[in-house]
Amino acid sequence: MKKPQTTSSKLFLLAPGMLPFHTSRKLAIISGIVLLIIAGLITYVAQWGEIQTSQMFFHYGVGAYLFVYGFVLLNPKYNFAPRLQLTDTYLFIKPSVFKKGNTYYWDDIKALEIEESRMIIYYKNDKQTATRFDTRPKEDLKQIRIAIREMAEQRKVRINRKS
Repeated sequence: MKKPQTTSSKLFLLAPGMLPFHTSRKLAIISGIVLLIIAGLITYVAQWGEIQTSQMFFHYGVGAYLFVYGFVLLNPKYNFAPRLQLTDTYLFIKPSVFKKGNTYYWDDIKALEIEESRMIIYYKNDKQTATRFDTRPKEDLKQIRIAIREMAEQRKVRINRKS
């Protein structure tokens, strides 16, 4: 489903784990490169002696995975990166690299409740949806809450007390 064009937009990159998003991305890229170098060294040293090829394949596999994970999957330019996007017409949440993102339109939302790592969305038709998102550190969550409150006030969406 293609999202409609909007005039204002705020993008927050979500970082699962204990590190901020950009640190996690850099760490994955550097770890991948280091493991690929180790695999290359194991391959080079294996010419002179008995080294298990399983170690070599493990380092190549994990190194390539971490490099691709950090360079492509966590790249904010691509649609793979976990993110929360606020616009004047919708709220988009993609909680992780491997999960599909969900679009929630402001016109359909009656109220929001923001907790530590999840948001409960109450619709005008009396349905509700809970969606999880991870972000670290706590300052990121505070910025996300402030931005959601501002957008909700503009769209006349109630924010429940827990947030």
